[in-house]
Amino acid sequence: MNNRLEVLDSLRGLAALVVVIYHFTYRYYYIYPQETKLIFSFYEGKYGVQAFFIISGFVIFMTLNRVERPIDFIMSRFARLYPVFWFCMLLTFTIVFLLGLEGRERTITEMIINLTMIPSVFNTPYVDGVYWTLLYELKFYFWIFVIFSIGQLKNINIIILTYIIIAFIVHFTEYDSFFINILYKLFIFDTLPYFLSGILFYQIYFYKRDKFVYLTLFLCFLYCHLTNHYNNGLISLTLIYLLFLFFSFRKLNWLSNKFFIYLGTISYSLYLIHQNIGYIILNNLYLLNLQPLISFSITLFLVILIATLITYFIEKPSITFFKKLFKSNEFLIQKLSN
Repeated sequence: MNNRLEVLDSLRGLAALVVVIYHFTYRYYYIYPQETKLIFSFYEGKYGVQAFFIISGFVIFMTLNRVERPIDFIMSRFARLYPVFWFCMLLTFTIVFLLGLEGRERTITEMIINLTMIPSVFNTPYVDGVYWTLLYELKFYFWIFVIFSIGQLKNINIIILTYIIIAFIVHFTEYDSFFINILYKLFIFDTLPYFLSGILFYQIYFYKRDKFVYLTLFLCFLYCHLTNHYNNGLISLTLIYLLFLFFSFRKLNWLSNKFFIYLGTISYSLYLIHQNIGYIILNNLYLLNLQPLISFSITLFLVILIATLITYFIEKPSITFFKKLFKSNEFLIQKLSN
């Protein structure tokens, strides 16, 4: 079996692409109205974020089934997320600082706090709005790390079912209670069911296709629909879940092509740098009176090019560097894990 799961890479690439298209065809014009704009708008592309969450659940559960110690999981996630994030965040901050982007400028102090990846915890705005999802990623990592550390991955399905039942109870409870609000934030009921769906899709893909898994997955889908407030939510979420169900049944091999796999390879860097930098490019292209479709095409090409350079010259080398660093300090890591 292909360890890289090329179809999953293709899904990741597709998710990244639709998020980028959403920002460049809908969100940009909402924030920066233009006299002329594209004749099409891909609002539904925002659901690429939910697809990312599902993919993350799948990948993280796969990662946990390959590591032996909790500390290994922490190290692998740090190497994967933080170094390239720091570079992309600093690059975005610098470009916005030099070229300007109305409503998106940040101070040096705010930039430094953004290095944590969770500035909203400190009531600080993000350097780039797309970073909001990273806090939810880290929260998911925290809870799955706790489950892994106490040796309860074997009971993950019971844990998921219990969680989703509690989520339904909280959903139908008024949020004016301090306790309910704390519970809601602590257990991230607004996004965690997507990650958990990814774990269930992982089981369907690899080994487990019993009624319990399907029932729990359906409850996750139902909860996500009930708590979704976006337009065309039911249709979009249904299509996403059907897409991953077909993937789990290994019926999406046709999606494994070089273009989408390539986008999947650069997807993290593309996601991190496309929005504010893309808006600046679009603003400047409009000043040149280029046609909207030409401006869109040039901007899409440029952000993919920038993401490619970051992936191969920053992201991949930094992952290799930190893996070697962790390996060379194995004795210290063993001490920390004991």
